[in-house]
Amino acid sequence: MAFRAVRALWPETGLVAGLLAAQTLITTELGKPGNPTAGPPGILADLAATVLVLPYTIAVYRYAMGLPVGSLRDRVRQVVRRKDFLAYNLGLFLLGILLAEAWTLSFPYHSLVFVVLCGPSFWLTTRLFVMGPTLALDGFDVTVREAFRVTAGQIWTLFLLGFYVTLPLLGAILIVGLAAGVVNCGLNLKPAPASFGALFLPSSVFGHVLKAVLETKIFQRLLLPTPPQDVR
Repeated sequence: MAFRAVRALWPETGLVAGLLAAQTLITTELGKPGNPTAGPPGILADLAATVLVLPYTIAVYRYAMGLPVGSLRDRVRQVVRRKDFLAYNLGLFLLGILLAEAWTLSFPYHSLVFVVLCGPSFWLTTRLFVMGPTLALDGFDVTVREAFRVTAGQIWTLFLLGFYVTLPLLGAILIVGLAAGVVNCGLNLKPAPASFGALFLPSSVFGHVLKAVLETKIFQRLLLPTPPQDVR
């Protein structure tokens, strides 16, 4: 399904790939040693990419549900109109920033703080896993309370399902990373950090699509009375 979504939405997939490439380039340039403004501008670039990719996320949701994808303009308007969907994604973004800061900042017991934060973060993001389609898709009689309730007792099931689905992607990323490391060491190269971002760009785009498809299928299975329809 994820491969079919990428192919069916190939013009917008290309736009998203270009957007993520620009994000990687900006954050890499801002993150160079000696740049005193690396922090906030880099976060703003990541925030902009998080917001700008949302119309594409809605397109993947709708494609996975077998619904008309609609025009880009309509989906941009939908993002603006569904402020709860926008707030949900911004909340996940801020949670990621919090975990990253807890890992990178140097303060006493920072590793312990990071581990303590990981537990509630894992629980929360898993319980909210079907919240994206719930908030983004119109025409379904599903409430936020129901979307949160159906994941109770399903945390490890959802985690194992997500791990199983993404395992081939994780394996591909590992193989590419090891191969790039071996080549660089053998040729004694010092590639720019942006080149690593470009190397993993296809995996980043496909991973985003795969997550959206998985969210939609679990949304169908747990919240809709009819069985999910496979889109050929």
